[in-house]
Amino acid sequence: MNGILKAFTSVKLNLLVLLLASLATHLSIELYLVKIPALFNGAYEIGQFFSKISISYITGFIFYFIVVHLKNESDKRNINEYVGHEVYGIITDGHLLIQPLMQIDDKKARFRDLDRKKLYELLAKIDPLAKEAPLIRNDEKVTWIEWYADQIGSTMKHIQNIFQRLNYIDTKLIKLLTRIENSIFIKQFDFLVRNSREQKLNIYQPQIDAYLNLIEELEHFAEKHFREYQYLRNEFIGWKPYGR
Repeated sequence: MNGILKAFTSVKLNLLVLLLASLATHLSIELYLVKIPALFNGAYEIGQFFSKISISYITGFIFYFIVVHLKNESDKRNINEYVGHEVYGIITDGHLLIQPLMQIDDKKARFRDLDRKKLYELLAKIDPLAKEAPLIRNDEKVTWIEWYADQIGSTMKHIQNIFQRLNYIDTKLIKLLTRIENSIFIKQFDFLVRNSREQKLNIYQPQIDAYLNLIEELEHFAEKHFREYQYLRNEFIGWKPYGR
């Protein structure tokens, strides 16, 4: 019963307003207006016309709600689990751009403890070509550039997986993911690669900072819509829901 009530409240507001108007029109005509003298010739016929229109809409709404809306809501709930996991994968990738850098000096450092005002100072310490990243290939650690490329590739894969379910995705989520996909950080990553020699990561601080703002927006959205689907590993890499 609670599921049906929840589904009912998720119907578009304009459809619910029309339903209430139709119910009010039909009931007022059949329970009250038909019992009073007609105000003018043809008033009864006009009243019956609007009463039948109201009944038609009520019948159509019931059919739509049972056959279309309930199924769509069920499909949306099922797809939300998959999409939620993918969204938290993007958030995890975003945190992993920074947390390993913090852990060079403090092994217990977590992304949630990052002071964004000190982001430039943190990035200024990092040699992009230093083989210090927490990923091993060919029996040695990869560079930070390779680590960033790996996180970007993972993020883009998550976004592509979500967009395959486009029909069931909230438009606000589509906007957020599109902004991430087209962020300056991702679009200009080749610039970072070309200019990494004899440079520090702080040359990319504005792009990284703007990207973290997008990740923060996505976190707020996920906390509201996908909280029950968050990866348990997020606490391991430092994710913490806002407001806790």
